Amino acid sequence: MPRSPDAKRVTLQTAERALRFLEAVASADTPPRVRGVADALGVNLTTAYHLFNTLEQAGYLVRDANGCIRLGSQVNVLYEGFRRQFSSTRDLMPFVEGLSKATRETAYLSMRRREGLVVQLQVETEQALRVAGHGVGFYGHEHVRASGKAVMAHMEPHARADLLERLLSAESAQRATAIRQRLETEFTSIREKGWALDCDEYQAGVCCVAAPFFGMDGAVAGSVSVSLPTARYREDHVFVTEQVVQAAHNVSRVHGHQVVAETVAG
Repeated sequence: MPRSPDAKRVTLQTAERALRFLEAVASADTPPRVRGVADALGVNLTTAYHLFNTLEQAGYLVRDANGCIRLGSQVNVLYEGFRRQFSSTRDLMPFVEGLSKATRETAYLSMRRREGLVVQLQVETEQALRVAGHGVGFYGHEHVRASGKAVMAHMEPHARADLLERLLSAESAQRATAIRQRLETEFTSIREKGWALDCDEYQAGVCCVAAPFFGMDGAVAGSVSVSLPTARYREDHVFVTEQVVQAAHNVSRVHGHQVVAETVAG
């Protein structure tokens, strides 16, 4: 007999505790001790040691001479398996579709690549008045587009400098310097807010809101964004920005990045 979608699934409490123990060690800022993990999870010390011993024997945790515990090499098997099986189209498209549906605007997901920020996914709005998408594979003008600025603000300084060097190669030295100075101020604001905006900068009559997402290692991996007519953005900019930021947080979580909730302002 088919199981009802609402039927409660039977789970193993011991397995749940082991996974929580492993996650607690993985998310700790510094390697914890068994007692610290026990306190954090609310389990008694004996149970915590049983969990640790099981995970250590399986190679998922190791303990240093000073008693601190950290991830073991076996975790890499899970990570590499995740990387092999991960599909940006299958696993990330639902977030882009959800963003487009919530805002009723054209939504994108762009990934950081060697050549720049490349559009990987795009969902067009069904509204009569809409912004035409650039199409999958598009990149360029990252220093003007919100999707690019959201990523550049979080890039390593040397990588950002290299990208800007390519983007501004056709500009005069004086103008290139002025653009860099303006962008540095804007990048600071983007890092503080958690999102980027371009209104009538890249395309007249069009606004784009973008927020970055991050990989497991904390490095910026790309951005999600929404493009819409400037008039509609002015009417509903807070809601649109909140949806974009939330979508970016969700994509970060899929990539294994621990997200700290942020308040949208501006």
